[in-house]
Parts: sequence; C-alpha cells; structure tokens
Amino acid sequence: MPYSIAEIRQTLRLLEKHTADELETDTLEFKECSGEEKLRDQALELAVCFANGQGGTVVFGVKDHIRGFEKAIVGIDFAPDLMRLTGELYDRIDPKLPVEFEWLEENSRRILLMHVRSVMPPYTTSSGKGWIRVGRECKPLTGSLLRQLREKSGINDITADLLPITTAEAVSPAAMEILRREMKEMNAPTELLAFSDAELCQKLGISKNGKMTVGGLLAVGKEEMLARFVPNHEWKYSRMRSDTEYDSAPLAGRESIFVALDKLTLLVGQKNPVTIIPSGLFHPEFPQYPMIAWREAIMNAFAHRDYSIPGMVFIRHWPDRLEINSPGTFIGGVNPQNILHHPPVTRNRYLVETILMATRLVNRSNLGVPRIFRALLEEGKEPPMFEEAGDVVKLTFLGQKVDQGFQRMINELLYKQGATIDTDDLLLLHAFSRRRELQWNELKQVYPYDERRLHEKLARFEHSLGMIRRAGTGRGTTYILSRQAVALIDRAAAYDMSSKLDGEAIKVRILSLVAEKPLTNKELRTFTDLNRAQATSLLQELAQEGQIHLQGHGAGARWHAGPKR
Repeated sequence: MPYSIAEIRQTLRLLEKHTADELETDTLEFKECSGEEKLRDQALELAVCFANGQGGTVVFGVKDHIRGFEKAIVGIDFAPDLMRLTGELYDRIDPKLPVEFEWLEENSRRILLMHVRSVMPPYTTSSGKGWIRVGRECKPLTGSLLRQLREKSGINDITADLLPITTAEAVSPAAMEILRREMKEMNAPTELLAFSDAELCQKLGISKNGKMTVGGLLAVGKEEMLARFVPNHEWKYSRMRSDTEYDSAPLAGRESIFVALDKLTLLVGQKNPVTIIPSGLFHPEFPQYPMIAWREAIMNAFAHRDYSIPGMVFIRHWPDRLEINSPGTFIGGVNPQNILHHPPVTRNRYLVETILMATRLVNRSNLGVPRIFRALLEEGKEPPMFEEAGDVVKLTFLGQKVDQGFQRMINELLYKQGATIDTDDLLLLHAFSRRRELQWNELKQVYPYDERRLHEKLARFEHSLGMIRRAGTGRGTTYILSRQAVALIDRAAAYDMSSKLDGEAIKVRILSLVAEKPLTNKELRTFTDLNRAQATSLLQELAQEGQIHLQGHGAGARWHAGPKR
C-alpha cells in the first residue's frame, strides 16, 4: 500500500543514521533520478513492479548509499510534466494502471513521490515487459513468477474447479464426521451443524448445485475419488531414529485433508514427550512440540501446497526435531525472513478462503504463522525454522523442553506488571534470554522487519518494563538484559545481581572469574553488569598491572589470569 506524507517524512528522518537502501522495503523504494528521461524509464519499470506486488511508494530525489539527512536528500532539480507522465504511464501499462504523483519539500529540496496501487495483477508494459517486487528488489516477471502471481490473484486456482461427480458419490462419511467434530470444537454456529451432510457441503462451498469442487474433494472426499481427480494429493509420515534409519515403517495415504489431519495428530502425539512442572495445586504439562503449533503447520502444509506438481505433504519425526514438508515454493513475495509479518498470500484461494475459513480451521487474518511462533516462544523454545528447498517449503520444529526461567520472566510481565506481550516482544525477549546482550546489527537479524518498530520495542523494554539496559552510544550501542530479568531467568545468578559493585570490588570479581576459567569480554560484561567502555577500561588496568592477559583475537579472544609470558 502507498505511504502517507507523514510516514514518508518520518522515514526520511532516519536517513541521519541509515542509508536509503537500508530503509527500503517491499513497498518503498528510493531513487536519485538525474533527468526527465530517466524519470520516465524508472517510473514505468517501478510502477509495473510495485503493481505486481503489494503496491507502494517510490521516492525520487534521494541518494541510495549515502548516510546523513543533508547528503542523502538531493531533490529533483528539473520540472517534469506530471500530467503528461501520468498519461504516458497509463497508456504504456497493460492493463491500465492509474498512478499518482505528489510533491514533498524537505530541507529546501523538492522530492517527488509516486504512489502505486495493486488492483488487478499481473501487469506488464504494452510491449510485454514485466517486473515484480520481491523483497527490496524488482525482478523480471519470469514464467515461474508469473505463475505464482496468477495463483495469488486466484486466476490459476484449481481448487475452485467443478468436478463431474455428485456429493453423494464423492464425500467420505468419516471425513464429514471429523469435519463436524472440528467445527463444534471451534464453536461453529449450532444451526450450521444441524444441516444434513449434503446441505452442509453446499453451505461450506464443498459442493455447488450438487457437484463437488476440487477444494471440497480435498477437504472431505473419498480416497478413490482423490486418486482419480487430484492424483498429486498424498501424505506420508516417517518416524526416524537417525537421518538414515527408520524407527518404524513409514505410513502414507491419500485420504482427504480432514482424515489425514486426524491420523497425523495421533501419530505425532504418540511420540511427543511431556514435561510436568509442579506448581502448587496445579501440575501443568508441556509437550516437547506444542500441539497448537505443529497442528497448525500441518494444516497449512495441505492448504497451501501446490497441487499442480507431483509430491506429498511429508512429515519426518526424529527424537530431536519435527519436519513438515509441503510441495511448492513461497509465493507473492513471502520468504523465510518476512513470513511472520508478510500480508497473507494463498495459492489455493477457494480451498482456504471459502471452505476452510467456513469451517473455522484457518483464517484470512494471517494469524496462523504468528500462532505457531507464539506457541513455541511462550514456552521459551526456539522459533520455527522455515526454508525453501527446491520446489518444497520445509518447516522444522526443534525438540525442546519448556524453559521455566523464561516463563518466569514472561509471567512477571503479564501478571505482575500487567503488560501486553505480543509475538514480536516474545521473539526479542527470547533472543535476549539466550544471549544476554545484543548489538543493533544482531537485533536486526533477530527482528528483520520494521526498524522503527524495533526502536520502539527496545525503548519500551528499557524504560517501561525494566527488562534491558543500554551501554554505549551510536552504532556501538549494546542492549543488555537487566539484572531483574537475569534474576528471573536464572535464579542461581540472582546473588550476583543483588547490588552494584564498586570499581575495586569489580576487579576482585573479574580476577576470581578468570582464575576459574578464561572468559571473553562479553562474558565478563554479563557477570559484572558493566557496559563495553567500562569493561574495557577496567580490563586494561588489570592487564597493565600484570594480573590478567589477553589471548586470541576478535570476539573469541579470552582473558586469562596472570601476566603474559
């Protein structure tokens, strides 16, 4: 979606510390633009590119790789005929695409904004050239990208096709029984569940005028009908002892999605060990893999797979990890880095938006992936790992026990401080709990989404919640887990956090620590609650006194007791 003037002004302020290319997103681009001819060429390519993505805004008059507000904003020093340019773009883009231009004055320089909305992709130039926004880049609209774009828009959605078979011929009674049970658990309206099977299929879009849709057949069809009409639909479950050895014979089938989900829920649940945490009168149980996470992932694997290519939804279950493979690539600009925040994109729109949404097992609000992340992070477990391997999307859950220390910290925030904690908060707090301190570049790897939002969250963690503190300034700023948070996570370390040590006491503490084992700068800062500058000063004093010495180079260098020999 296009940006407002206020949003652009706010983003431009960030140029003081960031380059324009660092601020670009899948909906925002900066261009310098040296003349009117260059403007026409860039505007045409970028208008097509953004229209085939999510739309967005192009800012002309900003240098790409320059840091500093004054230097980066160069403005437009010529006067383009915007009415003529708008008409030219309208004529040269197929189908017709209205583009809006707007002037903005910053730092006594004129900046030109081009707003593009994605209405009915795919778009190309009138000569047949096309581009699409993928992440921060405009890529040529190749055959595979065009196919993905058509799937995203619903043009190639085979799940909406009607089949020459009736509901009575195609529907599995067992699948309908499971469907009704699932809908009841999801609080579907009682009046909807009161319909007969044939009426319910019509209401949910499983059938149209008595004829089955492909999506309906996938959801509740008989196995033999699926093998005949959707031969690429198949699933397999393998329980592994190692990468080369099965723990038991693999199981496979062609049953409908609801029957398959029911069977796979039982299979995964049989090897999902539980940790019981005594807590007063209650003894909550925490499975190795939270059911809400992996069940959501399996449903997504069926709902979003590519049914036009051979392959199966393949679940592999090791003692230390659970892997779910779904045929097909990511589409619509989704990738492993942005999947948590990317607007929802679906390949099989009829199956997902008409049938599965009506059953309440999936939603269009992009809550599925955040739900998977949250279920894991709430228990202090590593977030899910998404990757694209050839024509397969793979999701991996690591087998982990609940982290009681992390839960104590979250419970402190939720129940004692009354804070609201979203999935992004959990993601960042989890990283701090694992590593104790993080620099800005490391934080951007943990949270590669919106830098402004990241700044806001860090400020809230520091000033409102007391979970972190800052050391240093500028690009060298380090964000460190606070004493309060460390004490909650690691009760054994609480005594070290009880009071602020003075300089001499800290020196004694450092000497006792390095006498036990060599430690890095980072480890010493964690134990002494010093910032980078304070730690460097004290360590250099001790080294000059011959009480410690440094061995190695870079982040892995360690301080040892005694003088250097």
